[in-house]
Amino acid sequence: MLFVRGSRAVNLSLGASSSTDVTVLRPKGLLLTGRQTTTTVTNPSGYNLINNPFASGINLTKCTLDGAAISTIGYYLWDPYILGMVSNVGGYTFHDPVLGFIPTALSLVARNRIEAGSAFFVFSSAGQTLIIPEAAKVDTNSLVLRPAGTLSNYKIMKTSLFIDKAGQSAEADACGQVMDTDFSNDFLQNEDKLKMNNFSENLSIINDNRKLIVEYKKPYGIEDTVFYSINRMGIKNYHFVFEPRNMPNSSLLATLEDEYTGIKTPVSLAQNTILNFDVTADSMSSAFNRFRLVFKQLSVLPVTFNKVNAYRLSDDIKVRWTVQNEIDIREYHVEKSVDGRNFVKINTTATVNNGASLKAYDFLDVQPATGDNFYRVRSINANGSSSLSAVVKVNMESGKAGFTVFPNPVTNNIIFLQTKGAVSGLYNIELISSNGQVVLKSQLAINETTANYRIKPTGFIAAGVYQLKITGADKKTSVIKLQMQQP
Repeated sequence: MLFVRGSRAVNLSLGASSSTDVTVLRPKGLLLTGRQTTTTVTNPSGYNLINNPFASGINLTKCTLDGAAISTIGYYLWDPYILGMVSNVGGYTFHDPVLGFIPTALSLVARNRIEAGSAFFVFSSAGQTLIIPEAAKVDTNSLVLRPAGTLSNYKIMKTSLFIDKAGQSAEADACGQVMDTDFSNDFLQNEDKLKMNNFSENLSIINDNRKLIVEYKKPYGIEDTVFYSINRMGIKNYHFVFEPRNMPNSSLLATLEDEYTGIKTPVSLAQNTILNFDVTADSMSSAFNRFRLVFKQLSVLPVTFNKVNAYRLSDDIKVRWTVQNEIDIREYHVEKSVDGRNFVKINTTATVNNGASLKAYDFLDVQPATGDNFYRVRSINANGSSSLSAVVKVNMESGKAGFTVFPNPVTNNIIFLQTKGAVSGLYNIELISSNGQVVLKSQLAINETTANYRIKPTGFIAAGVYQLKITGADKKTSVIKLQMQQP
C-alpha cells in the first residue's frame, strides 16, 4: 500500500485540508495471471496488508481466507473521501458482513472492489491462506455493489460521529453492535472487529480494554452499558446519530450519559436519535470516556411524539405537536434556535388531559427570526425528567436586508446577532443603555451576507432595555431595541 502524502507542510495528524499536488505513478513489472496465494504472517497487531496482485480491479467478495469469503469475515479499506468536507486526509472504513461499510464508504474504492495498485487489510492469525483467484478480476468500468446482507436477522445499533461545519455535516467515523442470543458478550476474535485508528476523529466501543468498530454481542438487557471511546477530537461542533434496527423494546430505556456536561439524554430504540455536542479548549470535553449508553428498566411507557410540525402563518410560525402515552407529563416546553444547536425555551404549555390517547398541542411564535427558525418540544415529567422531540425548521425569508437579535430578551450576557443581506465588511457595534450611556463598543467582521454572530461583552451587563447600534463602513446605521435579562 502506497500513501502519496503531498506537501510536507501539512500535518496529517491534525486532519488539516490542503491543496492537491499533481503526482504521476507508473507501475511496471511482470503481469500476474491465475490464482494468487498469500500466507498471512505473524503480526503483533493482527492486521495483514494484502495487495492487489493484478493489473486490474478485483472483486473482494471472490477472495477467501482459509476457504471463507472475506466478505463474510470483514476487511478494512482506506477511503480518501471520508471527511471530504473538512479534511483531505481520508480514513479507514471497515466492511462488516452485517452492517456493510462503517463509517459509510463514499468512494467507489470502497464498494467490495479495489483497483490495480491498491490494497486492503484483514485481521488474521499467522499461517492462514488468502487466495485471490483469476475470477476476482473485474472490468474497470463495472461497479460491484456491496451485498444486501442479513440485517433482518439481527438487532443492530449503529452509532455515527459527524462533524458540523458551516451548515454542513460530514461523517467522521462510526461503530456498531450486532446482537443475537447466539453471540457472546465476551471479546471473541472471530466475531468482534477491532478498530483501526484514523489520523483524525475516532469513535469506537470498548470491550475488555479493546477498541472495537463492530461488537457482536447478546441483545441489550437491564443494567447493560455501552462504553464509547472518542479520540483525536478537534475544537469543533459534532453530533451523534444513533440508528437502531429491529430492536424496539418497550421494557428498556436507553440513555446517553455525558460525563463532561452531566446531561443524560434518552435514545430511542425504535427510530434514529440525533444528539449534538461540542468539544472546546477544555481537555475534559475531549476525554476518551466522555460518553456511555446506559440501559434501565422502563417502569411506564414514555410519552411518544407522534409528529411535530412547524409552518409559516402570515408573519408568524405555528408549531404543532401530537403525543401519545401522555402519562405523568406535567408540561411541555417549546424551544427555539436560529442555528439548530443553541436552543432557548420560548413557551410553556400545560398538559390538557393525561392519558394514552392521541392529543395535539399548538403554539404560535409571533416573533420569528429572519431566515431559519428551528423548533423542538421538550416533555417534562412529574419527576422532573424530560425527553425531546425531533427538530423542525421553518425559513422566514423576506426581501428586506437587515439585522435581528435572537433570543430577545437576551440571556446569559450573550447577544446573538443574525444578518440577512448584509454587505461584507467591518461594522462598529455599540450597546447603549436607556440613559444614553455606551456600555459596549466593539467591531464585528461580517464575512457572509446571511449568518449568525455572537457578541459577548467583556463585563457583566445589567438587566434593562438597551439599543444595539450597528454602523457599517458606508456609515449606514441599524438600531435594534433589546432587553437584557439576569442570567
